[in-house]
Amino acid sequence: MSAKAERFIVVSIGDTDGHGYDEKALPLLLALVDAHAPDHRIFTHTGVVAQFRSSKQKLQVVRELVAQVERLRAADPRFVELKIGIAEGELTGNFDRLGRVKAGAMGLLGDANIEAVRGEKISGDYARKLNLIAQGLEAETA
Repeated sequence: MSAKAERFIVVSIGDTDGHGYDEKALPLLLALVDAHAPDHRIFTHTGVVAQFRSSKQKLQVVRELVAQVERLRAADPRFVELKIGIAEGELTGNFDRLGRVKAGAMGLLGDANIEAVRGEKISGDYARKLNLIAQGLEAETA
């Protein structure tokens, strides 16, 4: 199947001071994200970017992920600088016949990824973005 664009909610969780996470801390972030079954995710030593198809159900999953990230940040001193960024928009990728992001392909590309990563730098902005995304999804189904 050729590349196509679909709407995704993008969650970026990372260390904005630039030091990143070591081999003990990063796996905790990956496990936390993976427990929420993103449609796709990428990571570096500085954090994780996860993409979830835009829907009311996935928005609830994203809210649960954000709540768990907030709890981790409050409870574990290794994550005191952990920031959250949220965006929603079209991402382009290759999908298999079941609609899943094709393994080994280019991943998901688009401005929403960049917007989410940049959003990490704006304290508390992710809560506002989640509310805006919810309003948009409500309007689509009304």
